[in-house]
Amino acid sequence: DAGCFVLGSVLMATFYAGRESQLYQNALRWGFLAIGSLSFMDAYYTWSGGIERIPFGENENGMSDPSVLTETYGWPIKILMDRYYRLAILCLFALAIVYVCGLIGPAAGLAEARATIDHGNRHNTGIDER
Repeated sequence: DAGCFVLGSVLMATFYAGRESQLYQNALRWGFLAIGSLSFMDAYYTWSGGIERIPFGENENGMSDPSVLTETYGWPIKILMDRYYRLAILCLFALAIVYVCGLIGPAAGLAEARATIDHGNRHNTGIDER
């Protein structure tokens, strides 16, 4: 489930790919956003709830990861839950930073374009720039 948090966050972050990228031009970023958010949401539902949601036991590959961590390596269940929850919060914080950068990036480009236009207008009208 840690992979769901990390890879889900990476997939969601691809939404801010540049306009010249294949992710943007082929609309792949929308699919990655859906896959990443569903993956993140599924893992978050499991680890932010109670102990009854944790998938202890066996699956097709043997013991589940939570079972291995608690039974083989002796991790207390509360610490296991806390670490997964903290990883989820860390990934959400990283996504918030990506979001803010996605907002600031175009705004900075717009300000730069305005400055270039203003400089060109002053030059063309003969206004002294001193």
